[in-house]
Amino acid sequence: MAGDLPLPSLSISGFRGFQHLSIPRLGRVTLLTGRNGAGKTTVLDAMRIYAAATHDSPSPLVALLAEKLAQQDEWGYGFDEDGDEVPVVDYSGLFHGRSVRPGQPISIGPESGKKKIKLAMYQEGSLSKEEEEQLMLPISKMEDTEIVPLLVSTEEHPKYFLPQVSSREYFRLLNRTKYLSRVGGSGHQSTEKLTCEFIGPSLPNNESLVEFIDKVALTEEEDLPINALKLILGHDVHGIAGVGRSERRSRPRVMVKLSEQEPRIPLKSLGDGVTRFFGIAGALVKSRNGLLLIDEVENGIHYSVHEKLWTMILEAAHQYNIQVVAATHCWDAVVGFAQAIRNPKIENTNSALVRIEGKGENAQAVEYSEEEIKTASKHDIEVR
Repeated sequence: MAGDLPLPSLSISGFRGFQHLSIPRLGRVTLLTGRNGAGKTTVLDAMRIYAAATHDSPSPLVALLAEKLAQQDEWGYGFDEDGDEVPVVDYSGLFHGRSVRPGQPISIGPESGKKKIKLAMYQEGSLSKEEEEQLMLPISKMEDTEIVPLLVSTEEHPKYFLPQVSSREYFRLLNRTKYLSRVGGSGHQSTEKLTCEFIGPSLPNNESLVEFIDKVALTEEEDLPINALKLILGHDVHGIAGVGRSERRSRPRVMVKLSEQEPRIPLKSLGDGVTRFFGIAGALVKSRNGLLLIDEVENGIHYSVHEKLWTMILEAAHQYNIQVVAATHCWDAVVGFAQAIRNPKIENTNSALVRIEGKGENAQAVEYSEEEIKTASKHDIEVR
């Protein structure tokens, strides 16, 4: 059954294109809309950073930023101990206006309370001597660098440093987290570590699809993969299985039998829409008691199936205690969302549609109530 939402609201300050953005209410299922470049993906990135930083170990945040910085070519250049120029992690792209200055941190979290996460350029003397010693120890074990690290903090205490080092060293640190320690085991343990799954615009990989099948095998949910396929295909499915994991020179993949007489075929041969739908079903299972973020939720999904997709998301969010935030610029996704929340069989949807408008200092979030969503879809009122 559904519990309290990990992010009932959202405040973002100093992050990428947002000097400040406030979303007063997030639902159990929230659909973000807005024009290209409005910042929908930035909101999802901020939520991913927040979730990663709730963990005591820096590993989730290090891994996330390594992934994002590599994807977006966010690297600067520095010099190693031999004087050779090497790529260096460039955190400046995370800050609004690429301005990394003391006293202007990135702040992400709920609007109220003390659960915000802050990322700031470290300023010497800003910590107590004990905290500084505990945090500087891992830095001293690394290659010499004059580049200032980032300090990750909560509203109440510092957590750990994220040093800026060469890209090669940065990825090596993913497996050597002893170099990135939290404030010396002083009892500041996170009480609410937020699990977060993210689905980007691209198709899910085979490993994650097979993991979905493995996760529900021999459980009360073992029918979920077949039911997800039945939902999108509109007809019966005879069987589904993950294969190839133990075969040499092979890779895992999902195989499907549509009838007893037909041979099994790869799931991905059924098309991008089927694969995408199946991948979202798997992500819902993995997101139990956590957060699921979906960018460009409409990708590959035919307009006639959007209502089924949102019905599945709304039901799973309530059943598995998941908070879902998805982004779209597609009218069909908005209509399907409205149709699903009108379904009388779905109770307590606690849904929201939020439109991101403006940029920089003028950015704002406009919320539409469930009734407004229904009215907008019925009369083709533009809310994208």
